[in-house]
Amino acid sequence: MRTWRISIVVVGLVFAAGCTQEPRPPQTPEQLNGRLEAAGKIPNTAERSDAYRVIALDAADSGITDAVVKAIEGISNIGLRDEAAEACALKLMKRGDTKGATNVAEKINNTSKKSEVLGKIAKGR
Repeated sequence: MRTWRISIVVVGLVFAAGCTQEPRPPQTPEQLNGRLEAAGKIPNTAERSDAYRVIALDAADSGITDAVVKAIEGISNIGLRDEAAEACALKLMKRGDTKGATNVAEKINNTSKKSEVLGKIAKGR
């Protein structure tokens, strides 16, 4: 019985913590360029790629396609790059920037995934 209560408390805390997270404010091109410069100086390849992934997603949320493309191009891990490019392309599409979404989708290396994302952009879904 005690384990059950602890589980409920833990689930409640996790839920509450997730609900109180504030969304990141939109980033300006200057902020994103500064972050891109900092990411480029990270010596560890995996950490650098992860930083570029986060920057790409933030840039897509802010609708700044040029920064999305620069960040995507900085990701050295092809699988991570494809995942980030897909997510960013779909975010840009939802913002109504189909041209930017298409440019980002073109960065996807996996041919079938690229086709799928371009299809979603073309269909508006």
